[in-house]
Amino acid sequence: MQSIPQAKVIPFAGRGQRRNARLGEPASRHPPHMVPVEELLTPSFLIRHTGYDSLPAFLSAGGISMERLVSLGPHSAAPWDDFIRLVSVHPGWPAMLREAGAEWMMRRLGLVVGD
Repeated sequence: MQSIPQAKVIPFAGRGQRRNARLGEPASRHPPHMVPVEELLTPSFLIRHTGYDSLPAFLSAGGISMERLVSLGPHSAAPWDDFIRLVSVHPGWPAMLREAGAEWMMRRLGLVVGD
């Protein structure tokens, strides 16, 4: 029996997690969502937000590997943030990831048609 390759997942903190953290609740009580990168950075999201039409093209242009992107998670890295600012309206990777996460949640709830 062949094993199915495991999807690369990336954590992101939803809006409720930030709000609860401000209320002083322990961060561990609200772990980040783990979502496959391909479900967050879909072709339509990338086209609308960056002009790139595929995840491989986007990562290649930014000079980052999938493994490095996943290891960053929701955290900033100067060269990657510079690239995000250059190709999108987002001030950096964390902001772009939050937007992708919000769109992912809306799709999961059936509120957005597409991807």
